[in-house]
Amino acid sequence: MKRRYFILITFGLLILALGLGSWIALREARELSLSSTLDYAESTTAWLKDEYSARTDWPEAAANVTAAYEKLGIPLSISILTTEGTVVYENGVDSGTQAYRYLDPEFQKLIQEGEDNIEIRRSNYFERDLLYFASSFAEEGYYLRVGLPVDAGSNSLLTVTWTVVIISLIVLVLFALAVSSFLKGLRKPLVQLTERVESLQRGEFSIQADTDTSFEQINKLCSAYNETASALKTKQDSLLDSKKFLNVLIDSLSEPLVVCNRHGDVTFINSRAMEVFQRFIDPTERSYPLYFLIHSEEVSDQVLAVLDSGLNEKIDTKLQTADGVRDFSLIISPFQGDQVAIVFHDRTTEVQAEQFRSEFVSNVTHELRTPLTSIRGFIDTIKNNPDISREQQVRFFELMDVEALRLERLIRDLLSLSDIEESDTTDSYFYFDLDQLLLEVKEQMAQVAAEKQISLNVQSGGSYQIKADRDRIKQILLNLIDNAIAYNREDGHVNVSYRVEPDMTVAGKKKGSTRQALLLQVADDGIGLKADDQIRIFERFYRADKGRSGGGTGLGLSIVKHIVRLYDGEIDLQSKWGQGSTFTIKLLLEVKQ
Repeated sequence: MKRRYFILITFGLLILALGLGSWIALREARELSLSSTLDYAESTTAWLKDEYSARTDWPEAAANVTAAYEKLGIPLSISILTTEGTVVYENGVDSGTQAYRYLDPEFQKLIQEGEDNIEIRRSNYFERDLLYFASSFAEEGYYLRVGLPVDAGSNSLLTVTWTVVIISLIVLVLFALAVSSFLKGLRKPLVQLTERVESLQRGEFSIQADTDTSFEQINKLCSAYNETASALKTKQDSLLDSKKFLNVLIDSLSEPLVVCNRHGDVTFINSRAMEVFQRFIDPTERSYPLYFLIHSEEVSDQVLAVLDSGLNEKIDTKLQTADGVRDFSLIISPFQGDQVAIVFHDRTTEVQAEQFRSEFVSNVTHELRTPLTSIRGFIDTIKNNPDISREQQVRFFELMDVEALRLERLIRDLLSLSDIEESDTTDSYFYFDLDQLLLEVKEQMAQVAAEKQISLNVQSGGSYQIKADRDRIKQILLNLIDNAIAYNREDGHVNVSYRVEPDMTVAGKKKGSTRQALLLQVADDGIGLKADDQIRIFERFYRADKGRSGGGTGLGLSIVKHIVRLYDGEIDLQSKWGQGSTFTIKLLLEVKQ
């Protein structure tokens, strides 16, 4: 629109200039034409006077010159009057008549001033404007007037007029072509520059503007644009790299991170937080209240309080997650004046460990106190009662020995469990014959099984050499078999077997790997386990039948679980109350035949 106004104004000024020039030219041409007409009138008058002097027939001479002008297409008015006013000759008037021409302005001025006179006025006879030149011929007794159209010299006027018109048209056309060419040449780089600026708005910084145009200022502007675009591209790349680094850094955090605004709405959440709280909506596209994420009014209120105070805050709380209720320690930090960052430190393991330590100390204390109390009681009874018979003393000493053995087993199991938890080396791994180990365990447990009239059977799965800690594998077998015997009935059965299967894990599938899966199975047809007991049977100090006399320390199956973990293994328990139990141990280790 502005370009159109500019063109219209430019053309208007040009037309105005051409019009003014044409007017001046036409005015000069008119004056030239009038001068030329006057020259014709004066020359005609002089010629007529010369004809009179030559005693030529004056009226005939006047008629001849009039006819000559008519052939040229120029009307000529000739009036010859006597000083008395009688017409000697005049176009359309008979000679000798009284025409009252003295009343015409040019004759009046001629008579009054006595000098040749010029008058331009309309002729009723020719119905056009004429230039009248009146001259005195008083010494001969005549007045002579010659009238010619004011455009008698119109050939020059017409020529000038057409010349001006043609030149004006040529100038207008040339100007239009020049302006069109100029605007076209100007428009192309401007359109290109406009497109480059629009691409810059879209974030496309690599497209450069053409600096080789016909306009120096546009070239400078395009060069400045290119430098600006390059600088912005460099800056953007730097910002994108920084953003990528921060995103990778934030997403790699093992702890959830959430950012909220002053209204308590989530504006950023890292990948870990999405996984923990199972909300995968991108808050940059649609924000949502913090409460919808963590379902805690306490934390939401604390966030707003931190924003108001501007001070860091640390709180401990429980929050609902995808894995259930977890213990968290929250660090709430304000930044940028109207936002707050919340780091969620999952301390569930720490809380559980602390709870476990407390329970462990309590259980150990209880397990140690019980036999010690019994032993102390027997000692006090013997010491305070000197009349006790020899038989009673022997009985008390036997009971004290049982409790001492119980303490010994408890301390041995605690030391064994501690040693397993701290073990992180494979230095004690050697190949050994599994069948030979099974026979050794059978011989060691045969007496215990015979005392309860329980049949202990060991079945070979093939002659295999396995690479492991022999004592640890033996401990697994002893604990499982001891547990199967302890919770069995008279005339029951305990069956021990094993088999080797391919290792289907990633490590086992690697080329050249000799690792396989060893499955050890200990099954009994004893009293079995209730469903509630099956859930907790691998916990430390947990015994399914707490009232059972002569029970173990409650650490046997926990020891088995920890040893299995050393071999990336698993424990599977299948049991029904009153029908017996089957423990299947899967160990991943190197096996050869």
